[in-house]
Amino acid sequence: MSEITVNPIGVVRSSVKQRSDMPTLGVPALIEVFDAYTAGLRHLEKHSHLWVLAWLHEAGRDKLLVTPRGVRDQGEAGLHGVFAVRSPTRPNPIGLSAVRIVAIEGNRIRVDRLDFVDGTPVIDMKPYFRRFDAIAAVRNEPIGRPASRDAALAALLIEAENFHGERCGGLALAARIVEHARSVLFDYRDPPGLKVIAPQARGCLIDTLMALFNVGFGRGTFGLHDRDAVILAHGLRRYVYTLVIPPSRSFEDVLAAAESSVFQFHSFDESHSGGERDPRPLRSAHE
Repeated sequence: MSEITVNPIGVVRSSVKQRSDMPTLGVPALIEVFDAYTAGLRHLEKHSHLWVLAWLHEAGRDKLLVTPRGVRDQGEAGLHGVFAVRSPTRPNPIGLSAVRIVAIEGNRIRVDRLDFVDGTPVIDMKPYFRRFDAIAAVRNEPIGRPASRDAALAALLIEAENFHGERCGGLALAARIVEHARSVLFDYRDPPGLKVIAPQARGCLIDTLMALFNVGFGRGTFGLHDRDAVILAHGLRRYVYTLVIPPSRSFEDVLAAAESSVFQFHSFDESHSGGERDPRPLRSAHE
C-alpha cells in the first residue's frame, strides 16, 4: 500500500492562530463539522467526552527524533523518538486529543479545551468510553519538567477533575499537596514505594489523592486515619501536611489561599530517637 487518502470531516475554530501561542493544555474551541458529514453526529448527545483526531497540517514530517517541550538537555540525551512523545512532528502528523463536550449546536461542537490551532483539519471523532479508554494502572515516566509550579498545578487540576468529575475544595487541596510534594520533595516524580495516609473525614480529598498519586487500598499504598493531616511515607521518611483550611472552603478559595493557610508542612525520619519523629522541618521552595 503506497498511498492513503484521508478527507477532513470538519475544522477547528480556535482563538489561537499560531502553534507557538498555544498553551500546553489547550483552550476552549469549536469543532465545525462539514455539511456532508453532519448525519454522523446523530446521538452524539449520549456522550460527555470525545476523542478528536486532527491532521496537524503545519507540523514537520521529516524527523524521527525530537527534544520534547520541558526537556532541559538539548543534546543527545534529550532526544526522544517521535513515537515515545506527543510531538506534532512525526511521519504522519495526526493529533489526538480527549475533550469534554460543552454544547452541541447543529453542526458545531463546543469543547472545553483543545490544543489544535484555528483552521486545523479534523479527520475523525470518536466517543470516549470510560469502560474501554480509562486505564487507571497506566505507568508513565516524566518526559520533561513543567515550565513552572503554576503550570504543574494547572495540569494536576485537569487530571483531578477528569477523575473526580467536579471542582470542589477537596480536589483543589489534593492538587496543591501533590504539586508541593512533586515540586519540592521528589523532583517531579513519584518515588517507588510511596505510601499515602489521608484523613477519613475528607472524602473528596481521598478520591483525588488516590488518583493523582496512583495509590490504592488493595496494593497497600493508601490508608486512612483520624488526624486532619496527609502523610506521605517513603522508606523511613515521613512528610506531614497538617491541614489548616477547613473542608467547607470552595475550589476557588483553596486555590487562592496562601500555602501557609492551606497546610503546615514538616518532615521527620522514623529512624531518629528510637522511632520518634525528628521535629526538624523541611523547608519548602517558597520559604
